[in-house]
Amino acid sequence: MMEAEIFDFSGSEIESEIGVSRAEDLKKIVIKEDTKLAVDFSFNLKMIINSQAQAIPANYGKNEDEKMIFSTDTSNGDVRVQLPEKMSFILNDFFVLWGSKFNKNCLLNHCLGGTGSLKMTVNGAPNSKFNNYVIQQDDQIVITYTD
Repeated sequence: MMEAEIFDFSGSEIESEIGVSRAEDLKKIVIKEDTKLAVDFSFNLKMIINSQAQAIPANYGKNEDEKMIFSTDTSNGDVRVQLPEKMSFILNDFFVLWGSKFNKNCLLNHCLGGTGSLKMTVNGAPNSKFNNYVIQQDDQIVITYTD
């Protein structure tokens, strides 16, 4: 079993080439205990860099009485999506809100040079949409980067 390295990018200044203004709007949405939800589902995200599992921190997106639209309870990769209005989310929304980078060339702070590979599977099938993939309920997403 691989031991996970936990990254916490909250508050960092990492920019993405698309979706920054959308993410800024999404950051303003706060979910409280009494918020009526139009969207409420979970997906699982596993990230592996050079055979090392990368974890999303437990309790990401939460504070005492409110949370962001993406949140976690544990660092096992389960991400809950909640929103008071119906809309779709792309994987880029999660990464930009997390303050991290993900696209067809980069995962977190690792970007492809002349060698290496970046692959993504969704529910066991290869997927080349990367940051533009529309997240679905119960998705099992695995992103693997190798130098």
